[in-house]
Amino acid sequence: MRFKFSVILLVVLLCGAMVAQERPAPDQGGNPCGWKEFSSAEGQFTVCVPETPKTGIANVGTIGGPLKTHFFFVEADKFLYYISYADLSVSPQTPAENKMALDQTRDRTAAKGHVLSDNDVTFDGILGREMLLDRNGTIQKGRFFYAKERLYYVILTATPSVAFRDGKPSANPADRTELFETASKRFFDSFKLTK
Repeated sequence: MRFKFSVILLVVLLCGAMVAQERPAPDQGGNPCGWKEFSSAEGQFTVCVPETPKTGIANVGTIGGPLKTHFFFVEADKFLYYISYADLSVSPQTPAENKMALDQTRDRTAAKGHVLSDNDVTFDGILGREMLLDRNGTIQKGRFFYAKERLYYVILTATPSVAFRDGKPSANPADRTELFETASKRFFDSFKLTK
């Protein structure tokens, strides 16, 4: 089970790296009030984003067979908005298994950058994790959780100058810009599971 969660995290990080390398110049005229709701019937979620997301699928071989990860992303308003999910053949069934899976996913994520903050969050009664990470010159604020036999990721990425008042990564929430906090709240609070 640990190997599969590690592979899922690797897929998410690779997809994020591919998106970061291929992204166009940021949309300078974006208006957060103009966000619209996007829904994925297959992914069983809805979320508010500035424009219609681009989509992709990454297939990764694992001991248990191929693992398909679906990802959705938008780059606008100086941010990269990213959502993904992967169907699992084995998923956490008990609160103890869920906590262990979240800890393992957190540890793999932490190995890819400098962790600025790490907190438990509850989403529709589901325990998840929220992390703020300084990774390769970008700031990533992400939430991940296990639900419906799936691992979901919701990630907001920005440059340090967009995320922090003085452009220097910090664990202190007071050092974050109003723009970063507003975009985070709007994006994360809008994510809902359906069905």
